[in-house]
This record gives sequence, C-alpha cells and structure tokens, in this order.
Amino acid sequence: MDKKLKRALIYSAVVAPGIGHWMMGQRAKGAALISASIALVAVFLYRLARVMTAMFAALNADLYEAAAGGSAPTAMRAVQSRFYLDLSWVILLLLALYGFGIFDLYRLRKR
Repeated sequence: MDKKLKRALIYSAVVAPGIGHWMMGQRAKGAALISASIALVAVFLYRLARVMTAMFAALNADLYEAAAGGSAPTAMRAVQSRFYLDLSWVILLLLALYGFGIFDLYRLRKR
C-alpha cells in the first residue's frame, strides 16, 4: 500500500468520508460522500436540538408537577424513550457512510 493511499484512508476515517476519494482523484464519488455526510450531520444536529428542546420542556413540566405535590416524573421518561429512536438511525447511517468510504478506498489497493 503506497503512502498516498494510507493518507487517504486516514483522512476518510478521521475527517469525513469522501475526502480520501477526493485525494485519490475520484472527485465525483468524493463529492457525493462529503455531501451525504454533511447532510447527515445537519440532520443529526437538527434532531438533537429538537430532542433537547423537548427534554427541557419535559423537565420543566415534571418540576412544576413535583412542586405541586404530584407524582413521579413521567414527561421526562417519555422523552428519554424517544431520544434513541430519534437519533439512532442518523448515527447508524453516518457510521455506514464512514465504513463504506474506508472499504471503497481499501478496494483501490487491489486496482
């Protein structure tokens, strides 16, 4: 494995999928992978902000209920159970994109 391919693999694994493809001269595939990873990170941040807002509202509702002598916190539990469902598919897609980028670059070694 030559030095340029090793560097491309490291950049694809650490920085973003597609940068290694860009370095190896596969500009179209690199641009597609970089665009997809940026889009997934944007979706992740949007969903994270939405979940955090819901958690803050649920925490306030539970605190008001507890201050009024209510029962155990229930709104926060409902938001926490939704938390992983809202974010897990984005994380899995991003990890799959990283895996594909590294695997596809590694296949270049055989060409």
